[in-house]
Amino acid sequence: IPFRIRVCRWPVFGPAALLGANAFSLAALRMAVARRDGLTADERRGLLTPYDSPARRIGQLAFVRDIPLSPSHPTWQTLADIEQGLPSLGKLPIALIWGMRDWCFDPRCLKRFVDVWPSAEVHRLNDVGHYVVLEGATEVHAIVEQFFDRTTAR
Repeated sequence: IPFRIRVCRWPVFGPAALLGANAFSLAALRMAVARRDGLTADERRGLLTPYDSPARRIGQLAFVRDIPLSPSHPTWQTLADIEQGLPSLGKLPIALIWGMRDWCFDPRCLKRFVDVWPSAEVHRLNDVGHYVVLEGATEVHAIVEQFFDRTTAR
């Protein structure tokens, strides 16, 4: 996992930063948005509001602690099982819409999905970060609409 996420797991720093300073949400708004005008003020507020108190940020701390780093982690096998099952979805129409400037789920992650689903439609949004649906709203809307037009029965 990226260092930026790993530090959130540190025993003293993690809880202080995530619970006390809302660092996970605030940092994401700074580091995960690629376009200069990527998010509106309302979208930013919408991403911050659910985490407006330490009690409402406990899920973020639990989330980073739940990322398995070794096979001994309780959720390692669950993720391994999910990954093993991914090829079974390959018979379905799949569109992957990826923010190529996402530092967390970077192009290597996309490549893993493409390796599993070689027939998937792949849409690389080169100037979009983590919040693909928000930052690339116009492009995503068009891609999804065209995908549904091609793949759903009328």
